[in-house]
Amino acid sequence: MLLSETDLGKKYIEQFDREDQQIAKKFIDSLIIISEHRFLNELSTALDELTKHSTNLPAALYPVFEKKKNTSSFFQEDGTPHMSEASHVGSEGILQKFCRDYATSKKNVYFNLSLKELKEKKIRSIICVDDIIASGKRMREFIEWIYGNKTIKSWYSFKWIKFLIVTYAVTEKGLKGNYLYNNDTKTNAERKKRSKDIIRTLNIIPDEQIKFNIKLNDGRSFWISKDKNEIIRLCYKYAKKYNIPEKWILGFNKTFSTIIFPHSVPNTTPGIIWWGKNQKWKPLFPKNVFPAQIIDLTRLNLSKVEESLKKLGFDDNKFNFDAFLKAQSEDSKRLFLFLLCLSKKKRRISIISEVMELPIIYVEKLRDKCLEYNLITSNLILTKQGRNILKSIKKHMKKSQENICIIKEEYYYPMSLRGLTALSSKTTSLENGGRNDC
Repeated sequence: MLLSETDLGKKYIEQFDREDQQIAKKFIDSLIIISEHRFLNELSTALDELTKHSTNLPAALYPVFEKKKNTSSFFQEDGTPHMSEASHVGSEGILQKFCRDYATSKKNVYFNLSLKELKEKKIRSIICVDDIIASGKRMREFIEWIYGNKTIKSWYSFKWIKFLIVTYAVTEKGLKGNYLYNNDTKTNAERKKRSKDIIRTLNIIPDEQIKFNIKLNDGRSFWISKDKNEIIRLCYKYAKKYNIPEKWILGFNKTFSTIIFPHSVPNTTPGIIWWGKNQKWKPLFPKNVFPAQIIDLTRLNLSKVEESLKKLGFDDNKFNFDAFLKAQSEDSKRLFLFLLCLSKKKRRISIISEVMELPIIYVEKLRDKCLEYNLITSNLILTKQGRNILKSIKKHMKKSQENICIIKEEYYYPMSLRGLTALSSKTTSLENGGRNDC
């Protein structure tokens, strides 16, 4: 079931004029909805990737929150760190609990250490953890806040410590604007001066020191130009009609993100999704609440997989999507969709991750599996064997509800490749919950 087909979605769509309801459905069905289980598991995996090198340990975790006013340093006079005042709600609450639990379960990883403890444990990495880097403002200010302490500044200048970043999602705007300049400054001269100051002190954090699960685009990457422009028009039309402030029309800093977390809806998503101060407008997620009735939409969703296939230009009435997909294991579905993305010339891992709504780490495992079985080249171009598998699948989708394990020898490829599910039978599942149905 799609979000627009739920009672919640139907009531929300009814607020739009009849001529706008179809594009409104397309918009809310494109939202990436993350469950709490998925959020915590995948964030933990990203953190594992970052800390697996011994040079990054020992490490201290600090959940990101808004900088407190009138404080020059993150560490107080007694050396203890400031704590979020919203420790039990929203992203700040769930991140604090996550960091505390992760540090408890890992060796040489610690939570919210004081300056004295940082020295005693010979910490080599300060890891800042957040749910999303959208505009980049919050993460940049948080790191500068920690760096404002003279002791931290000294350790950093001697290269005794480094800053690492872990976040569930990131936008291109967030990556580019994170440390180069302050988006709040008014003139180019101020931006250039600030850019020099930051580069001279903190430096730009290298890519290998930033780990994230999914990279978001301006909207969704599979939207065609016409649909994207229509959705933007929709956001402006109803923001004006219901007095949604201009700064929230496409989200903060016009970020136009489309991800929904179980603990909060980022204010970088369009205002018509969450802004509800006008009683005449009923937002989809009022007051950043994650409605219980959409929990099922956070699981692997056949309808959404089918929609993704159609958005990739694979829409044909001859293909029995529902019957075909139900016969496959989760790994098989995703491996098929990965090959289909490549066939549509979508070859950037970050783009495929966003289209499939899967963590980048998982998509990289799909890539490695396809390379291992010679389905793709190192440039992510389908080989003859890869193309033959897609042809065989399409043939069986037209007329059969069979599992693709039974594909015969119309095309030659090794026994291990006779069906996508067979690929996963030789190894363990790519992620928790994956299974082999063959």
